[in-house]
Amino acid sequence: MKNRLFIVVQIIGCLSQGFGFSGGLCPAGFSCRNFKNSSPPIPCPPGTFSVLGQHDCTPCAPGYYTNHSASESCAVCEAGFMCPFANQNPVACPVGTYTSCTRQSCCSVCPVGTYNTRIASTDCEKCPAGASCRPASPPSCGEFKLETIFRSVQ
Repeated sequence: MKNRLFIVVQIIGCLSQGFGFSGGLCPAGFSCRNFKNSSPPIPCPPGTFSVLGQHDCTPCAPGYYTNHSASESCAVCEAGFMCPFANQNPVACPVGTYTSCTRQSCCSVCPVGTYNTRIASTDCEKCPAGASCRPASPPSCGEFKLETIFRSVQ
């Protein structure tokens, strides 16, 4: 019983010193970079995270995101979406583009001879007989106004 009481007193002592200070651990989702001068922990900004005991925030890897502060981890960008910015929500792939894999920073334009008419597509369909399918403009991660042109072949 004495050992348990000592452990509880020791934990309370660490908590009273504050997380990120001597003897305490920096809480997950926070930066304790300035713990030596008794500054309180600072929440990690969107697009970054930290785990328990880590003193600095880590940027999300490409294809991952977190759109809120004090994150303990980053979420994976799902297929059909792109995550060009780690601090923002995923963006659905526009019509005429797709991502078949997770963790993508950019959507791909459907190859020549294929198309899709849905946002958040994970694949493209073969162009119908008698039609020509091509992208209306070159791919760009920063532009979300791609469209597919169907042209009858005579």
